[in-house]
Amino acid sequence: REHLLADKSQLALNLARQFAIYGTGKGHRFSDRQEIESIVGRTQSQGYGTRDILEQVILSPLFQD
Repeated sequence: REHLLADKSQLALNLARQFAIYGTGKGHRFSDRQEIESIVGRTQSQGYGTRDILEQVILSPLFQD
């Protein structure tokens, strides 16, 4: 557990990726990488909150397409 919390940005990146996959029903594509990283960047100031990540995924072009 401590190892996972050591790098919160990686944990947030994976969580955003999984939310996008689940929410869209599509697999992760290489072309999605930039948008996922942007989502994580926008949630950094909120401490990578789960609710914030989910909200950003829903508002992103990944979910809207």
